[in-house]
Amino acid sequence: FYILQSAVIVPSKMIPCSLYSLFCSICVLSLKANAFTTTTWNLAENQHISSRRTIPTPHEPRSTTTRLFESASASSASLTDLLDTLEDKRNIPSLQDWAVEQGVHFAEGVLLVDNGLGDWGVGMSANHSHVANTPIMTIPPHLILSSEDDRIAPATRAFMGNIMAETSPGMDYYLKECLLMMVVLLENAIANAESSNINWSPWLETLPRSFQIGLSLDPLERSHVERMAPAFLEHQDKQWNACWQAIQQVVDDESVELPIGFRDLLLTYKNDGVEEEEESETTTTTDDEQQTLKELVEWAFGVVFTRSWRSPDGKAATLVPLGDMFNHDSAMANVYPNFLKEQDDDEEIDDDSTDTHHHQYKAGSIQMKLKQNVEEGSPLFLSYGMGDQPARFLVNFGFWDRSASLMDANLTVPEAHGENWPVDPSELVVSTRSGGISEEVWNLAVYRFLLDQDVATADKLAQARSKDGSSDTFQAMLDQYDIPAIMYLRKHALQIIGETYPDMDLCPADGLASASPRRFGMIARYNNGMRESWMRVAESLEYELEDALAKRQEQQQQQG
Repeated sequence: FYILQSAVIVPSKMIPCSLYSLFCSICVLSLKANAFTTTTWNLAENQHISSRRTIPTPHEPRSTTTRLFESASASSASLTDLLDTLEDKRNIPSLQDWAVEQGVHFAEGVLLVDNGLGDWGVGMSANHSHVANTPIMTIPPHLILSSEDDRIAPATRAFMGNIMAETSPGMDYYLKECLLMMVVLLENAIANAESSNINWSPWLETLPRSFQIGLSLDPLERSHVERMAPAFLEHQDKQWNACWQAIQQVVDDESVELPIGFRDLLLTYKNDGVEEEEESETTTTTDDEQQTLKELVEWAFGVVFTRSWRSPDGKAATLVPLGDMFNHDSAMANVYPNFLKEQDDDEEIDDDSTDTHHHQYKAGSIQMKLKQNVEEGSPLFLSYGMGDQPARFLVNFGFWDRSASLMDANLTVPEAHGENWPVDPSELVVSTRSGGISEEVWNLAVYRFLLDQDVATADKLAQARSKDGSSDTFQAMLDQYDIPAIMYLRKHALQIIGETYPDMDLCPADGLASASPRRFGMIARYNNGMRESWMRVAESLEYELEDALAKRQEQQQQQG
């Protein structure tokens, strides 16, 4: 690995795809030792799925807490992100010292760790362990960036909200994130200013300078992602367009109040690099002039929409320095965020004190706590939520969540019949590892089949379900149509395999080029990984069909 790393020093666009593929293979081999424990756990879980209507309980159960703290940390275990950092080194080593100076409290043995490929996360040292519910990191309130920052005037907030709503109905819901983008731009502008209360440079310098999210895709990459994750891609486009229009108009309209000097600074970005003749009395704004400001705002969009959390009450979007360093793992998440609503009664807090031991207990602090006992040398993971939505991770965070044990079944209730068949979408899942089908997917498959064949019978099934989902009538109808349901689901799975996830090469086809071979390779691996998962679903259904036909034949023989 290190021989290749030292040899591949040319820009990524110049690395041949064949060499890149070899490079990736060696990287994967170098990571297998660390992944052994996870792989063993995955195999053990698969053994628990042996028949239909059974599926593993998600290792990360959906809960109100998970939803409220739906983390969007940019750090990920994706190979694409790891390789990207080889070019774009992030200044991490001094971050922990800066954090301690600013009042962040670390439990003993908690460190920012380098995985050896340039990407960072949080882990335990080899000499320390902690028990469940231990606060391993506490970030004081003065270090948390919030959309409620009072430097953005109320009238400016209202102005931006109106623009966002006009740009795309419903997008004003993300006004909080857009306001947080403004705060990030403002802090980035004044990071080194003497008047700043906090020098944010050590944290800002650790942020990625580019992101692998849907917004960054080139046309070739986008054509593939649109096939695999159209809804998430369209939604992100709307988020971006609404935020961009709002910020652009705020900058252009001098009647809208901004902090002193902030607009002038943003305008310098807008006009940076524009060749102007001294004798020219007027300046014409061109698309090229807009691009520099647009790139700056795109960076802020990436920071906020990949790293921010909504506050527990939902009233603010927040960025939590150091809390955003936790990597994601759907299966092995062992950390959760906890919002301190009140001052800790066990400690006396002196507001004038610079002792970081006191700051950790202030109301408004965020504590990262352990969900379970953690042994020495263990990595610390956070769940970013919605682990059964791999397309969301691809578009919103720019990586393939290989740790997910479940995925969306891509099966919905027709809108016209939604009231007759209410269902929690989180229950409509299949196993990525064994192809197992959840109970709700089986039930909905019967209902969908009957809707296509006999609406009256479908209504009877819905009525039986609404009265008592475990009633003899409901179960008898499910058993009666189990073979059609299996065939319906099998056709559904094969359609997804053929249309959504066709076999895809890791390198672009001849005559085509990607702006980032690494990113294209990640997209291809995601495509092929999802294809394999759906092939396991189809294979599982084949066994179910054989089993159901054999049972039906046995019943007929007994009756005849």
